[in-house]
Amino acid sequence: MNEELANTLPHSSSLWGEARRGVAINLGNIGSLYLKAPSLPPPLGEEKKGYALAEEYLKNSLALYKEIGGLDGTRDKDFAT
Repeated sequence: MNEELANTLPHSSSLWGEARRGVAINLGNIGSLYLKAPSLPPPLGEEKKGYALAEEYLKNSLALYKEIGGLDGTRDKDFAT
């Protein structure tokens, strides 16, 4: 493996970790919106509405946070701050 590529890989995994964290945050934000305003229209093609939709977004956010170790102060090896 060339040296430049070897130096890029750790940086790439850090960026991937940050992207995953951003997705988790946004899923949680969308879930919070549907929780506070259950009468908001669902996304196109979505069957669930209101609180059921909020629950789905919040559960997905929680699952991603658990995967990246964002809830217990630990991080997996792909997620560096």
